[in-house]
Amino acid sequence: MLLTTGASILFWLGLALYYYKHTKPQPSQQKPFKVITPTQEQAVSITVLIVDDNPANRTIIENFLQRKDIHLITASSGTEAFAQFQQHQCQLIFMDIEMENTNGLEATREIRAIEKRNSASRTPIIAVSAHHDSEKLHQALMAGLDEYMTKPVKEQNIVQSLERWCNLQSDTLSNKEHTKTVDEEKEKRDYC
Repeated sequence: MLLTTGASILFWLGLALYYYKHTKPQPSQQKPFKVITPTQEQAVSITVLIVDDNPANRTIIENFLQRKDIHLITASSGTEAFAQFQQHQCQLIFMDIEMENTNGLEATREIRAIEKRNSASRTPIIAVSAHHDSEKLHQALMAGLDEYMTKPVKEQNIVQSLERWCNLQSDTLSNKEHTKTVDEEKEKRDYC
């Protein structure tokens, strides 16, 4: 289940500009053009913070994102997430809601307070929860989370969040491998 509280539209305009010279260069002087689209450059420069107290859940999301050439930072608690947020400039955060000590809702409130205090732009924070009920969804949105994603997390949902919040195109993020979920990884580990 995905819910977005806000939306924005970003337009990309790609132009191929060529320099025309009246004299024909020698073949040894010609250099091939390397065309890089903005989304390819952007994918490399995105920093994503993954917050979950369960190492298996963090690993699943990490595996989905490592194949995307995205800089990953992880945290195992809300307190650690807040510290990582202050140290790094994140473009997106996947935040587990239910964690011991400082939970995801409290960490999000702290992050939003810092953004407001520093007049910083709002970092998209995606709630990741095993709960499917509307009360948890309402609590997450009231705490300042931007989207609500239920477990088991699927790669398709992660990619959609990156497309939505980081303005990436799916061809930049495409993966030939099939989608795995947290439950599939646990079953595989339990079986072995």
